[in-house]
Amino acid sequence: MGKKISQLNANELPYDGHELVAIVEAGETRGGTLSSFMNYLTGGVYDAAGATPGVQPIASPLKNNFFITTQSIAGDLSGTGRLIIGTSQSAAGTLATIAGGTGSTASGNCSIVAGGQTNTASDSFTVVGGGKSNTASGYNATIAGGCNGTSSGNYATVAGGESNTASGTGASILGGVKNRAVGCCASVVGGCYNISSGCLSIATGGWAVSATGHESFAGGGHLNGACGSHSTVVGGLSNVATASNAFIGGGGQNAVHGLSAAAVGGRLNIASGTTSFIGGGDSNKATAACSVIVGGRSNISSGLSAFVGGGTSNVASGQGTVVGGGYSNASIGNNTYIGGGWNNCASGTCALVGGGCGNANSGIAMVIVGGCDNSGDGNTAFIGGGKSNSTGGDCAAIGGGQSNSASGCQSFIGGGYDNSSTGAWGTVAGGGGNVVTGACGTIVGGSGSCACAIGSFIGGGGHHRASSTAAHGTIAGGLSGCVSYCGDFVGGGINNRASGCYGCNIIVGGHNNSLTYSASGSFIGGGQSNTTTCAGTFLGGGSQNEVKGEYGSLAGGDRNAICANFGFIGGGQENLIKGAHGVAAGGCKNCACGAHSVVGGGYTNINTAACGAVGGGALNCTQGEYDTIAGGYCNLAKGGGSTVGGGYSSCACGCASVVGGGCQSCANGNYSTVAGGCLNSATCDNTFIGGGGRNITYGQFGAVIGGYNNCACATYAVVGNGNVNRIVASYGFIGSGHNNTLSAAHAHSSILGTGITAVSANMLHTAMLYLSGIPTADPAVDGVVWNSCGTLKISTGN
Repeated sequence: MGKKISQLNANELPYDGHELVAIVEAGETRGGTLSSFMNYLTGGVYDAAGATPGVQPIASPLKNNFFITTQSIAGDLSGTGRLIIGTSQSAAGTLATIAGGTGSTASGNCSIVAGGQTNTASDSFTVVGGGKSNTASGYNATIAGGCNGTSSGNYATVAGGESNTASGTGASILGGVKNRAVGCCASVVGGCYNISSGCLSIATGGWAVSATGHESFAGGGHLNGACGSHSTVVGGLSNVATASNAFIGGGGQNAVHGLSAAAVGGRLNIASGTTSFIGGGDSNKATAACSVIVGGRSNISSGLSAFVGGGTSNVASGQGTVVGGGYSNASIGNNTYIGGGWNNCASGTCALVGGGCGNANSGIAMVIVGGCDNSGDGNTAFIGGGKSNSTGGDCAAIGGGQSNSASGCQSFIGGGYDNSSTGAWGTVAGGGGNVVTGACGTIVGGSGSCACAIGSFIGGGGHHRASSTAAHGTIAGGLSGCVSYCGDFVGGGINNRASGCYGCNIIVGGHNNSLTYSASGSFIGGGQSNTTTCAGTFLGGGSQNEVKGEYGSLAGGDRNAICANFGFIGGGQENLIKGAHGVAAGGCKNCACGAHSVVGGGYTNINTAACGAVGGGALNCTQGEYDTIAGGYCNLAKGGGSTVGGGYSSCACGCASVVGGGCQSCANGNYSTVAGGCLNSATCDNTFIGGGGRNITYGQFGAVIGGYNNCACATYAVVGNGNVNRIVASYGFIGSGHNNTLSAAHAHSSILGTGITAVSANMLHTAMLYLSGIPTADPAVDGVVWNSCGTLKISTGN
């Protein structure tokens, strides 16, 4: 039974070569001598059956071995000379190596050609990895592969590609076609016809890209050039960065000429200012230091630190200016701003135009938010929007509207059309065609109004005027109102005029009302065509009323007139005050002509003297001082202090005379009185007629109590009643009856009865006498009648 190898006895050295060794060959175990195995292993030549005669089966360290089959080496391979593998190879350099390929040359010391065809490593430590017709001629130069590559600069590298040349010291080309790395440590990553000629420059790809500046970078694209030191062109077409630290991201035909300037993309852009910037767009130019254009087309940023965000044909030429976008905008002044819009211009320092069209801002720190064709040159002025608005005053402001102008300092126009504020601090809130010329003047709205005075105010309506002398005057509304002097006020209505010379006048409303001439502190409430011309007057309303006296008051009515100071008319029509403190409460065509006279109402009543009064009625007249007519028709009081209570066609002509009523009566005597009746006449002083008709008093202190056609013609004569009674005697008395007569010679007599004619003075006359309760004894009172046993006697007092 066989043994395992591990069970065999250990061998013993030395060997003599005849020892037998078992070997498995052709599927069976065969024996052979040890020397035959060694001869085979040392490179002996054998004529193997079925093989080419004289075959050397294994390499020998004693001769140049030639292998016709694939060799596998499990351990390290080491040598001390050159290594040449391949055909038609030339490794003339010391310790040169050709690892494979054909027709290659390694003539530099320690040079290496790893493979490929017709490659050359001609300088010390050069390496060609593979490829075809590559030449590494610079010291320590390297070509990894590719075709027709040249690495002629010391330490230069060509990684691959075709017809690439790395001629600068430490230059490198990673691939591509016909690229050149000329500068020291320059690099071309790939692409075609690229050149990197600046020291430490890089061209990463693209076509005909050049990195000629020191430490410049050309990323790719077509016909790009990074010419300035530390310049960068990332990609794009026909871009050129000529200044130090310049940058182009991409786009086409962009040029960066400014130190540390940048153009990120776009087309035909030029950044020529130091640290200028263009983000993109077409045909933009950033020409000043720190200028910026983000995008857009045909924009120019020519001011120091100027900025254009986008849009078309915009210009930012002032220092620190900004144009956000839009079309054909120009930001000219220093630190100006245009947000957008079309054809806007900001030429004043720190001016701002937000947007809109055709706006022009030439003021310092002025703002135009938007709108169209707005303009201004006022410092710190403001226009919100609208069309064709303009500001010329410092701190002036226009909110919007059209064709408005704010030229006054700190003036304001809210909106509307064709408004103007030329006065300092003037305000027009809106409306059309309004003008403020006075300082602090205000127009809220309406049209065609003018506030010309300091602090004047117009609320609304149309065609108002606050004259230049109307300081702090006010027109609240209405149409065609006018205030002319300080503190005047018109509330509303049509064609009202407060134009008195001394101001503080008020017209609340109405139509065609006026306060003129010497009016001051006067008032018209409303109505139509009312006029006041004096100070302190009041006219409430009505139509065609006039107050021409100072401090007069006219409440209303039609065609009333106060022509004296302190007059009053309550209402009515065509009433007239001519006397100072006169009053006409109402009625029609009444006249208070005397001072302190009063007409309460009625029709065509007249007070011609001072302190007269007519309560009402018609055609009544007082002509004396303190005369009074309470009412009635066609009455006259002219005696002074006389009174007519009512009735018609009566007359109180005596001083303090009175006609109470009735008709056609007359109190002609001073202090005479006719209480009533008709056609009565108290012609003498201190006489009295109570009533009746056609009664007459001629004597002083005479009286007719009533009746008809009675006459008390003597002093202290009295007719109580009756008809056609006549007293001519003083102290005469007729109680009643008719056709009684007391003649002048019969003083102190009395008549009781009818048809009696007095026959004696100091006597009672009567036709019949009835005595009742007569004493029956002598009363001892002189003159007393007593009945003595049926006989009448007169006591003698004894």
